[in-house]
Amino acid sequence: MIDLHTHTTASDGTYSPQQLIEYAIAKKLKALAITDHDTIDGLLEAQAYMSEKGISKDTLELINGIELSTTMDRYDFDIHIVGLFINIKHQSFIHGLKRIYDDRERRNEKMIASLQAHDYDITSAKLKAHAKDSVITRSHFASYLVQKGYFEKTKDVFHTLIGNGKKFYVPREDVSSQSAIELIKKSGGIPVLAHPTLYPLDSNGLYSLVDQLKSYGLEAIETYYSLYSSQETRAMLHIAKRFSLLRSGGSDFHGANKPGNDLGTGFGHLCVPDELLIAMHHHL
Repeated sequence: MIDLHTHTTASDGTYSPQQLIEYAIAKKLKALAITDHDTIDGLLEAQAYMSEKGISKDTLELINGIELSTTMDRYDFDIHIVGLFINIKHQSFIHGLKRIYDDRERRNEKMIASLQAHDYDITSAKLKAHAKDSVITRSHFASYLVQKGYFEKTKDVFHTLIGNGKKFYVPREDVSSQSAIELIKKSGGIPVLAHPTLYPLDSNGLYSLVDQLKSYGLEAIETYYSLYSSQETRAMLHIAKRFSLLRSGGSDFHGANKPGNDLGTGFGHLCVPDELLIAMHHHL
């Protein structure tokens, strides 16, 4: 069993990198990809921990990964591209990731200033402390405002203040799907379309999206995912075959931030075959 889509406290998960490694070993996973949003900090911590503890590749193969939120002109929603087997020391990747990080910081500062101007008790320092110095996402804004007593649930924060198009929403500088795919490939990685069934598209729309992404250099698609029905899994397998894409898959594990969604097994029925990893190794 493998899991090629997971998150740690370095982005919006609740398991530290060390805890995630130990949990993966306890669950007898053969391979794990840490794919935090726009950061490899969790991956680096996990690598250091495995080295310190002498955890070998035979026990658990840790795959370099990341998840990037991207845009395409025809669509009014983000398209998530996962990168696997990235050379994280490649200069193109280092520079590209810094641009994304700098823009996220700009966006966060604008959102904080807007909230402050409307008498919300929030500062950059307080938010960073709340996020425990991980990459700050809108989920951290939401959980902070709930903790401060302004709202009862994080979803209320999104619906009222920071969801797309809401009063304090600040758009990020667009990272195009094409540039994200090119960045991952330049860095020696495999670009993967994440959770395609979650996009608001019918079958024809999804085929059109995949066709366009394939023209940009997309090499894989998540054919196994926690929220897929058996019918959706079959449909994604068909798309992978139709467009000659590698198959990938994972739980999208976030710990307590996605209750009931477990590492490796999702909501109980997920099983990402080991053979997917073999095909990826042959592709590299």
